Parts: sequence; structure tokens; C-alpha cells
Amino acid sequence: MDLLTYLRETEAHGGKPLYHTLFNLIDSANYWGDKKTSHSNVARLYDATHAYFAQICDVLVTNDKRMRAKTKAVYSFLDVNTNVVSTNEYLEI
Repeated sequence: MDLLTYLRETEAHGGKPLYHTLFNLIDSANYWGDKKTSHSNVARLYDATHAYFAQICDVLVTNDKRMRAKTKAVYSFLDVNTNVVSTNEYLEI
């Protein structure tokens, strides 16, 4: 069983939501990792939740470069087509 299948089955049976798990894995690998603070774990949870809900949108706009990078990685892994951009990039579109 591949990682994605395992995570989806775990989520279906009440496990951690897939997006939260992927964001934590990416952060643990120190790919655009959050600076460790008293609220960084909660912030990552919010970022993952925003990415989860934005997957049904055409565009996700955020100025948080770490969130953009992690969201793009998760979306790429899950074949999500939502465009992830900064405010300036959005204004140029």
C-alpha cells in the first residue's frame, strides 16, 4: 500500500485529516518549515485547514510564503488544480 492510500484510509476511519498529516510531514522534513514558536503548531493546523477548503476554489491567495510552498507541495501530491499565489501575483492575473 502506498503512502497516499494509507493516509486516505486512515482519514476515512477517523484518523488525522489528510491535509494536516501531509503538512506535518512536510514541516517535519523541514521543507519550508515553520519557525518553532509557542503557536507554530496551531498556525500549521490553520494553514492545513485553509488549504483543505481551498482545494475546491480556483485560487488560494496568501502572503505566507511558507504556507504557499507547503500547499503547492500537498496540492501537487494530491493532484489538486487550485492555483496558489501571493496577493501581488493575484493582482497581476
